[in-house]
Amino acid sequence: MIKADRFLAFSFLVGAGLRAFRLGAESLWLDEASTARRAGLTYADLFFDTGSGSQLPLYFWISKAWSSLAGTGEASLRFPALVFGVLLVPLVFLLGRELFGEKAARWGAFFTAINPVLVHYSQDARPYSLFALLVVASWFFLIRWVRSGKVGHFLGWCLLTVGVLYTHPLGVLVLVSHLAGFFVFRRGTGAAGATGATGVTGANPGFKLLLGGMFLACLPYFPLLFRMVDQIGLKMVGESVASWIDTPSLYDLLFTPVWYFTRRLLAGLVALLILLALVIRPRPSLKARWALLFLASVWFTFSLVPWVASFLVTPVYVFRYTLPVLPALLILLGWAVTRLGPAVRGIAVTLLLAGSMGLLYDFHTSLDKPPWREAGQWLMEKSRPGDLVVWDPGFLQPLSDYYFSPGEGVD
Repeated sequence: MIKADRFLAFSFLVGAGLRAFRLGAESLWLDEASTARRAGLTYADLFFDTGSGSQLPLYFWISKAWSSLAGTGEASLRFPALVFGVLLVPLVFLLGRELFGEKAARWGAFFTAINPVLVHYSQDARPYSLFALLVVASWFFLIRWVRSGKVGHFLGWCLLTVGVLYTHPLGVLVLVSHLAGFFVFRRGTGAAGATGATGVTGANPGFKLLLGGMFLACLPYFPLLFRMVDQIGLKMVGESVASWIDTPSLYDLLFTPVWYFTRRLLAGLVALLILLALVIRPRPSLKARWALLFLASVWFTFSLVPWVASFLVTPVYVFRYTLPVLPALLILLGWAVTRLGPAVRGIAVTLLLAGSMGLLYDFHTSLDKPPWREAGQWLMEKSRPGDLVVWDPGFLQPLSDYYFSPGEGVD
């Protein structure tokens, strides 16, 4: 147990270090500059999202509150995303323990700590690391509630679901995964336990209570729901800020798992390890089979559903919008390596670690965001008094407002 705790602590520290390293080294890119601009709006303005009709307010509320204390320099503006990304490591452990047990959960947390894509979004002043964190936390509390029937787990699940709905437009899809998870783990838990005074069943809560919890979670979302429906209508006629999203191809759907690991070889290794874990003997335990079914529903919810909706309604499929699938996939990878023999497991983990570290080295040493800060400084230095620098208002205005407005500085 001591060694296990040390390994989890090691994963947490590695994840924190990778996410904090050179946090403010690069200038903000276009979307991050938009986040910086929104820090100057009121909380009410952020609720109605005057900056962009396709964004939801929770992350920007948090960013505004933090920026009022720490400013809007690159490192400080990205700090909330870093915190959410670091917290994802222990949350993956907790969810993995519910799904497969402690051994698989520890490996899942380790792979979460070193995953280059998750590191990247932990250094991006956008809502994606918060989105992944809240979705994973909502799954954890849902499973805990189904298995224990405790009121605290039920309320935690409701509150976290509200957080997901307020974080990303596709957060509504989490309700589909909750329905799937409820039936999977309700079936897998077995007979119902005793019902307490609260009406919550000890080990098998009722479906009506689930629907009631979903209704409670959706109540605060209704004001935003009408706005999102309006945005979908605008997008269908090409007048939304999200009109840049193109109709995805089958290649996009199939390439998404590769994007999670950024290289075909690394993604291929992950796929091979999972396949080996599924076919080797003995067969997965009954608990593991229920967990596998739930993880399949996660992929269906956050990957296949928006891909199909992109053809039936309007294009909404973007790689980063499927980010909640990645922690689930890393938990599955953690389970897969526990199914391998010690020698094969050692080789597999070494290859995964080497591949991830190579990508992280490239990420931290190569320029991967537009150098707007440097470009702005160069223009400021080279321009003569009275010169006018013309910015394209549709593309560069957020950046010019951020980098050239009086009182706005960088770390």
